[in-house]
Amino acid sequence: DVGEKQFDHDYFKFRAAVKGLDRRLGSLLGSAFDDLDTMQLRLKLFDNFEGLIERPIIQAELEKKHKTLLRQYQQDLTKVETSFIENRDKVDQCFDDAPIY
Repeated sequence: DVGEKQFDHDYFKFRAAVKGLDRRLGSLLGSAFDDLDTMQLRLKLFDNFEGLIERPIIQAELEKKHKTLLRQYQQDLTKVETSFIENRDKVDQCFDDAPIY
């Protein structure tokens, strides 16, 4: 029957349940991200849930985490650069070079 509203009601309940689950999953992924301390593990978390993190509600929840990840990446690069500058004159030869006798 075209006038039947039960489908619309059931579909609305279904969409509301999916949105609620998306919010809960986004919150769970955000907490998991905060619990991980290395960039490698954080990237793996995003990789494992790659299909789900494209959902708008989850994406909005994790947007702040992306900024944190980029900031951590910048800090790691700064550490590598500092270490390189401090130690570049201490290396006698490269590992690929032939030994000097």
